[in-house]
Amino acid sequence: GSNVSLNDGSLVSAMGGENSSGGTVTIEAKDLESDRSAIISAALGGFFDGFVNGEDPDLTDILSGDSASQSVSVDINNSTILGGDIEITAQQDDRFGFAKEANASVRIKDSDISGDTISISAITDTSLLSEGELIEGIDNDLISNVLSGLAATPFVSFSKAKSQVIIEGDTNISATGDISITSKSTAEAKLNSPSLFVASLGFADSTVEATTRVEGNTVISTEGDLAITAETENIVDVTVETSADNRPLAISYADANTRSITSATTADTVQITADNVALSADAIVKVSVDAISTGLGASSMAIAVANSDVTTDTVAILSGTVN
Repeated sequence: GSNVSLNDGSLVSAMGGENSSGGTVTIEAKDLESDRSAIISAALGGFFDGFVNGEDPDLTDILSGDSASQSVSVDINNSTILGGDIEITAQQDDRFGFAKEANASVRIKDSDISGDTISISAITDTSLLSEGELIEGIDNDLISNVLSGLAATPFVSFSKAKSQVIIEGDTNISATGDISITSKSTAEAKLNSPSLFVASLGFADSTVEATTRVEGNTVISTEGDLAITAETENIVDVTVETSADNRPLAISYADANTRSITSATTADTVQITADNVALSADAIVKVSVDAISTGLGASSMAIAVANSDVTTDTVAILSGTVN
């Protein structure tokens, strides 16, 4: 992972002279996988991808996915940041394997941040491909669906994405322009299980969480707009199919667990001054679980069972003093 810390009176300043505007300040912790890497891994396998990148591939790692702890963070404590446009970002994605996990957090405590515009964000993504159009004229969802059967094991797919922005203590954030504070997570678990001799099964588990909290004695003031948001998207697609040709029994079983937590809140001790204030928590859930079983021949019987458990928790609370 990647971690950035500012502590104990640290000062980051991009201020010019008396008659000049401040410069851009970028503080970021990022751990990203390219679409190229994801496609090579999915289409040609972890061994090939390892050789392309000059790595010594390990079969255990390839079969288990990336088992290392996945996280990036930006921690700002008792520090001062001055500039023009200020961007503070923690971002991670984990796109290949059947056990994908991404975690990103931004924590700001007892600090002063002042600029023209300020953006504070934590972003995570475990979908196979990033947003946008990878190949002109072809939707990324189509590419993802073609490769999803290769990007996981035939039988299980696990995905977890968590992002959080926490602003607390005696923190002061001020801007002449807009301020945005956001957490955004996308989790995707897809599999297409092949038919075995008499049975086929598939299981997917996807958890997504985005939390934006402003608390303590935090003071936020801007001459522009303030947006405090949390966004999640949880995508689960499981297809299990079995066909029995003159065999006594064909069984298909598909199971999926989908959990989403989305929260954007401000505490009642927070003070906000802005031209417009928008606080929102938005959750998107897309679930498709199919079990298909076909019996061919006079002596065949087919059984198909599909089970889906979906849990969502969405909270948006604007408290404190708002002017």
